[in-house]
Amino acid sequence: MLVWLVGMASSRLMKWVASLTALATGGLTLKLLFALPVEPVEGVFWIPNAAVKIGLNLTGLGVWVAVVAGCVGAAAVIFSLKYMEAEEKQYPPTRYYFFTMLFIGSMIGLALADNLIIMYLFWELIGLCSYFLIAYFYMDPKAVRSGTKAFVVTRFGDIGFLFGIVVLWKATGSTNVFDILAMANAGEISMLMVGMAGAGFIAAAVGKSAQFPLHVWLPDAMEAPTTISALIHAACLVNAGVYLLALTYPIFMYLGWWAPVVLWIGAITALLAGVLAVMEFDIKRVLAYSTVSQLGFMVAAVGAGGIFASQFHLVNHAVFKALLFLCAGAIVHAVGTRDLRQMGGLGAKMPITKVCCFVGVAALAGIPVLNGFWSKDLLLDSVMMAGDWAAVPLIILIVSAALTAIYSLRMYWMVFSGPKAYEAPAHDGPWQMSVPLVALALAALLMWLAVGFYCSQAIAGVQFHIVPVEMSLADMFHHTVTNPLLAVSGLVVLIWIVLAVSWSRSGKVLSVEGRGVTALTETKFGFDPLYQGVIALIGGFCRVLRRLQTGDLNYNVASAAVGLIIILLLLAAR
Repeated sequence: MLVWLVGMASSRLMKWVASLTALATGGLTLKLLFALPVEPVEGVFWIPNAAVKIGLNLTGLGVWVAVVAGCVGAAAVIFSLKYMEAEEKQYPPTRYYFFTMLFIGSMIGLALADNLIIMYLFWELIGLCSYFLIAYFYMDPKAVRSGTKAFVVTRFGDIGFLFGIVVLWKATGSTNVFDILAMANAGEISMLMVGMAGAGFIAAAVGKSAQFPLHVWLPDAMEAPTTISALIHAACLVNAGVYLLALTYPIFMYLGWWAPVVLWIGAITALLAGVLAVMEFDIKRVLAYSTVSQLGFMVAAVGAGGIFASQFHLVNHAVFKALLFLCAGAIVHAVGTRDLRQMGGLGAKMPITKVCCFVGVAALAGIPVLNGFWSKDLLLDSVMMAGDWAAVPLIILIVSAALTAIYSLRMYWMVFSGPKAYEAPAHDGPWQMSVPLVALALAALLMWLAVGFYCSQAIAGVQFHIVPVEMSLADMFHHTVTNPLLAVSGLVVLIWIVLAVSWSRSGKVLSVEGRGVTALTETKFGFDPLYQGVIALIGGFCRVLRRLQTGDLNYNVASAAVGLIIILLLLAAR
């Protein structure tokens, strides 16, 4: 609200207020890490008759999600100062910064809330903000359609979340997450009610985190400003579904079907998005499919019981994906296109962006020793340790990891090497854009060194979760180098070497083109036409019903009277 009020007086002052607030927010979320563990903050009654409290509970899982939102949000806001400057003549900057700040704050609120009702309010707020920010360029019909599509598709998941909340409240008489966790652990909730709520929560995660089969909205969300894409894909919105599954895992872990369903959804999503990323030529959409795929890895790990691995990768992914999206923003800002086929040879013209982008794609692919390498190894290990029932999903995830190596190097090569050099002038962005890139690149290089601190803080205040009691840097190193899944990282490195040598000699990059390929990427393997057909069917049904609504008040009153008489007769007969 302060951004909005100051913006009415001065846009320049408003941007300073937004930047300082974002930096302060990032700093305060980091400070929360050193407040763990603490007693739950005393709740305040919001709806006394329904016993709904506004309360906070600083768990390690939630605080780390808040840190991601606060710190990546601060980087995105600082980057926006120059990146969005050219758009400010046509689109008021106050609206951009207002919804960006609300977006960040709502995600932090969701991560720290201890009540499902309050969590649901923040859940809907991040959905609302994403709609306004994806459709920020409202004069572009494509942006408006993309924002609307994201809003509508994610509503299906939101209905599932609301349904699950109502079921758990009916079963326990409480909407406090930790009270419900305790009752579930004690076996005080019927399995029927737990199963119904579990299905609703899976739907919530599938919608919000763009999992199969509701993955269709996230690639189209690339019509948003690139800074907002970084927020959506790295810090806010899509992390909400993965966090919800991780937080509530102890409620549903005793259901025989719940964990396998979650594991299979994650594995299928990772593979499907990886295939689509290999065929894509829009730099932002490549990264979008990459996000869908990486979220699939996280969801699969939750299904396998690897809560620590899932949330550790969530933090690491936030860093390197924010880095990659901001690098994409710097590239698009310099060359004016998102088409990889129109780029090439930008390495000499944009050295800072080149180095930072290389760090980002290496972390994404899982190249040793960047942060993505360690957490992806833990992810795959958690699936392997789940048992024989997870063998096929494990193979699917390994194939997805190989696809990640292919599309990440392909994107980098087409931008900075490429068969044809970009001839127009291009250069690195100003310091407002370069500083966040360098900071995120350093984090991707070094943050895995703090795994001991992460592990000790992640388990603070978490009840009934299956997580390691302690994992030091030495423990993680020993676990990784002695794990047979280290061969997957060796495969990734080998793929990079073979592709780099091949492309250097031939001057050509892997190019999967053709009418059929274009149709697959544009329809997300045919899911878009399927959903459009369902909507058309519903629309036809509604057009039939519309004939009953004549707009004539006499007919409407008569219909209401007849309906009332029928109800009274039924009651009298009973």
